[in-house]
Amino acid sequence: MKELLWLIPALPFTGALILILFGAKISRTLVAIIGAGSVGVSAVIVILVGIDFLSASPATLAYRQVLWTWMSIGGF
Repeated sequence: MKELLWLIPALPFTGALILILFGAKISRTLVAIIGAGSVGVSAVIVILVGIDFLSASPATLAYRQVLWTWMSIGGF
């Protein structure tokens, strides 16, 4: 489930970007669906990740997701 963590900030950001770029050209109904939908789907993902986290065994009570290595000092 931790592979979905990147979607939590990405969905509202994408929805806001779509509304900034095309908000004046689309209907108000579609604006509402995109705005509330992107935040709503993100909230559902938060709930799913939270349930998965709370039902994990005590050995895995932390999620770690490495996006990139900033500085490697192993051979220093």
